[in-house]
Amino acid sequence: MKKKINKNKLIILVSTLVLLIIIVAGVSNLAYRLHKKNNKTDKVEEKLNMEKEAKELLYNNFIIGYMLEDDVETGEGELVIDGDPTVYYAVTDPLLKDIHTLEDINNLIDENLNDLTAVRVNKLMKSDYANKYVSNGKTLYVSKTNNGCAVSPFGLIDKDKIEYSNYEGNIYAIYNNVPYQVQYDDNQKLKARALWFKCSEALSYTNTGLEDVYDPGNIPEDVQQIMDNRVTDTTTEKVENGEN
Repeated sequence: MKKKINKNKLIILVSTLVLLIIIVAGVSNLAYRLHKKNNKTDKVEEKLNMEKEAKELLYNNFIIGYMLEDDVETGEGELVIDGDPTVYYAVTDPLLKDIHTLEDINNLIDENLNDLTAVRVNKLMKSDYANKYVSNGKTLYVSKTNNGCAVSPFGLIDKDKIEYSNYEGNIYAIYNNVPYQVQYDDNQKLKARALWFKCSEALSYTNTGLEDVYDPGNIPEDVQQIMDNRVTDTTTEKVENGEN
């Protein structure tokens, strides 16, 4: 009788262990599947965030260039500062509807351009070759440069038409089939290495020392030669097509 009881206990113990193993295995499998699913979800969200940031970056790059050198739309409001002969006009441009103060401008530059490019852009802002801004309350005012130009070869950038590509680890925002590469900075934030939408080639070669200033003539000879050839080729093409 005693042996029978011990045998029954053994059967119960083994059954309990088997059941416990099955439960543990099931829980582990479920945990693995949930972890795998969460990782997959995280990667999808990461890709979507990266895509959104890259597209925003390209559009904001255009807004910065447009704001600095293009023909910004203004209204009738005027602002005159004591001791400053400059007359500033209220900005009514819908492209700049989210920009109200100088702090907004600086934040836009710092958040979208890498440090080196941001320094160069700030030097351009302090020159006579860029639109100058002041703000009063939540109203932005501008004194437009006499050297204004259309900064985009595509006209106004349609944000909805910006595309995205991640090719071999290189991240691109693409507009009108033109790829613009973006990179992570030290804080793991996507930034542009250049102001893509601009008129002056000199900006990319502006020295960044404390005493350095923006000089539109500061263009390397080889770059200037390429630019001159480009103008010559364009003029020749127009003549051949009977446009002149």
